[in-house]
Amino acid sequence: MKKENKLIPGMMAIFSVVAFVLIALTSCESQEYNDLKIDKEYSNVSIVTRSNDGTPMEYPLHVYAFDKDGKLEDEQTIASADESLALSLPKGESCRVVAVCANDEVYNIPASPTLSSVITMKAKSDTDVPNASEAVYSTDHPLQMGYASITPTAASSTLSIQMHYKVCSLNVSLVGMLAECTNASISIESPVGGVNMNGVSSGSTTITIPIKKSAADASNWTTSTVYMFPTTGEQTVFTITYSDGTTEHSSAATYLSTLKAGIPYSITGTYDSGKVTVTGDITPSTWGDPVNIAFTFGENTNATIDASGTEAGSDDDAGNHGGDNQDQTEAITSNIPAPYSVWNGHLVAALYDADGNQLPEAPASPASETEYSVLLMSLKDWNNATPSTAATLAAGYAEGEMDSWSIPTTDEARAIYKAFSVAAFKTAISNASADAIDKSANSVRYLCENATKYFSFAYTSFSSYGATDATYHLRLVKRVKIKNE
Repeated sequence: MKKENKLIPGMMAIFSVVAFVLIALTSCESQEYNDLKIDKEYSNVSIVTRSNDGTPMEYPLHVYAFDKDGKLEDEQTIASADESLALSLPKGESCRVVAVCANDEVYNIPASPTLSSVITMKAKSDTDVPNASEAVYSTDHPLQMGYASITPTAASSTLSIQMHYKVCSLNVSLVGMLAECTNASISIESPVGGVNMNGVSSGSTTITIPIKKSAADASNWTTSTVYMFPTTGEQTVFTITYSDGTTEHSSAATYLSTLKAGIPYSITGTYDSGKVTVTGDITPSTWGDPVNIAFTFGENTNATIDASGTEAGSDDDAGNHGGDNQDQTEAITSNIPAPYSVWNGHLVAALYDADGNQLPEAPASPASETEYSVLLMSLKDWNNATPSTAATLAAGYAEGEMDSWSIPTTDEARAIYKAFSVAAFKTAISNASADAIDKSANSVRYLCENATKYFSFAYTSFSSYGATDATYHLRLVKRVKIKNE
C-alpha cells in the first residue's frame, strides 16, 4: 500500500503563509514608494553649457545633479552638441549640478558618482621617456568642468553653466640641441592626482613628458600640446633631462608658484655651449596679464624663479607682489563711520584705531586729527569666480569714486564673516541695495587670501581651507584710512 507523505500538506500551508506575507510587504513598500514619488514634484531643467573662452568642447559631455547630501539625483550623457540636455530635479530642493566634458579614453569618469567621486587620468606607458615610470599622467585631451547650484520651483527651467579648464597646458621646445642628442624629457613635480565632482583636487604625483626631435630640423626638439592637472604646494620643480649620446644630463629649475588650471605654459630653451637658456610665457586665454618666466639651466645649474617669473639674482624688477590692500585711501571726515553701517554708499564691515585694533563702535567724541581705518565690503557679490579669474574681477571693480578693491586676506574674511552675524550689518546690506550674501549651504564658498583659500558664511564658526579650481563666490574688500577733522 502506498504511504502518504503527511509532511507535504503542512509545508505547503507554511509556504502559502510566507508567500502571502511577502506579497503584502512588497505591496506596502511599493505603495509607499509610489506615494513618495507621487508626493514629490519634479522640474524639467534644460542645461546649456558654454566654454569660458569660446573654445569648442570635447565630447562626450556628462551632466550630473547631486542632492544636499552629495548623492546622485539624476544624470545624462550626450555625444555631441546636437543633442539636448535636460535633468529631472525635485522642486524646492537644492541640487548641485556638475558638467564634465572629457575624453573617456584618457580620463576615468566614475559610474554613478557621488559629489566626492574623483576623476583621474588613465595611466599610460611611454617608452620615449628615459628612466620614467610606466605610469604617465598627461594627455593630449583637455578636461573641462562647470558647476551650478539650483533650487527649481517651476515645472520647467533653464540652467546655464560656464565650463572651465581643470587642467593646464604645456608646450616645450629646445632649440639648437647637439646633433649627438639621443633623447630629452621634462619632469614636473607635484601635479594633483585628480579632481572630484565638486572641483576639489586630491593626491600628488610626478609626470615626465618626452621631448622629441623635429623631423624637419634635427636641432629642434619639441612636445605637442600636453594637458596635465595643476600642481600643488607653493612651488613647482621642473627637471630637464637630455643625453649627448654618451652621458645623460639633468638640471632642475624651481618656480616659486604653482601651475594653474586654465593657463597655457610655453617653455622655449636654447642650447648654448653646454648651457640651455630657457624662457617661458604664461598666457591666460581670456583673463589676467601674461607672466613671463625666464631662467637658465645647464649641466651644473639649478635655477630659482620667483612667482613673478624672474630668476633669483637677476637685475629685473619683479615689481611689488605684496599682499592685498597695501595702498589705502585717506579721507577727512567730521563723523567717524560706525561699524556695520552704510558710509557714503559703502558698507562698513569693521572699524579700526590707529594701532589696528578693531573697535566695536564709533568713538563718541574722537580727538581732532585722530586716525582710524575702515574695512569696506563690496556691494557686489560674484557667484562664478575661480582662483584664476578672481584677481581680474578685483582689478576691474570700482564702487562709486573708489577703485583698487581686492580679495580679502584671511583676517579680513574673518572680519566680514563676523560682521554678517550682526543684525545691523544685514540691515545695512539691504539699505545699500547691495547683493545679498549667500549662506544657504556650506557648499557656497567665498574666496580669500589671494584666492588660495575659501570660507563659507554658513559655517558655525570661521574656518578657511585651500581653494582649488572650482567656481566660488567672491566678495571684495577695501581699506580706507580716515582722519577726524
